[in-house]
Amino acid sequence: MTTITRGWLDKVISDIGTIRDDIPSGLDDDESNTLAALKMALASMDAEPVYPCEFCHYDTDGLQWHWEDVNTDFFYEQWNPERCGKRRVLYTAPPAPVVSLTDEQIDALLSLANLLQGRVPAAGEVSRG
Repeated sequence: MTTITRGWLDKVISDIGTIRDDIPSGLDDDESNTLAALKMALASMDAEPVYPCEFCHYDTDGLQWHWEDVNTDFFYEQWNPERCGKRRVLYTAPPAPVVSLTDEQIDALLSLANLLQGRVPAAGEVSRG
């Protein structure tokens, strides 16, 4: 099994960046996608989990539950299901990909939005404002 290290990712990203700068036409689509994937892999190495637990307290409205982030010691060693509610570990999500839409797709979405708002545009009319 191969281990990908931060140092290796830094080097490959730098090398591809140098190649991109040296080629007049830049990178092709596959190379650009590879560079983006490597940058995402590097960014994911910095992701740290958070540890929220659910707690309850009494106030004027009665029993209230709320979530609080706790440290790992509490989460794994001190958490008591008798006095605490649920617990979960959350991780940073990778960034969502950028999606390109054609003019026809944008027009269809705008027509749907108008329809959902109760306004039916005239034939051929699309409001992009």
